[in-house]
Amino acid sequence: MGPGAGIALAGLSAIANFFFIPYYPFWSLLIIALDVFVIWSLATVGSRSREAQQQPGGMDAAAERWPMSNQTGTSASARMDAPTTRTTPSDGERPAEAPGSRQSSSPSS
Repeated sequence: MGPGAGIALAGLSAIANFFFIPYYPFWSLLIIALDVFVIWSLATVGSRSREAQQQPGGMDAAAERWPMSNQTGTSASARMDAPTTRTTPSDGERPAEAPGSRQSSSPSS
């Protein structure tokens, strides 16, 4: 039994559930949607494994999909998953104000 048998059984289940729509509309549509997902997943699993085998240079599909995660020598600031560091000014320091900001530098009372 291979993916063809699974596709055939899911297809038969989807067709059979069309007859139950007048009696159980929610459940019938849910099962039909599930059958469509099963057919799609069984039909595409073979093509994904063939693509992984055909990658040039032995690269796997994940390396092709997310090239930044597998590159050596990539700086941490260029990586999306790198932790961010934030510096906070100490008690005596004031943060620099943007030019043109409306905050006054003198304390108000």
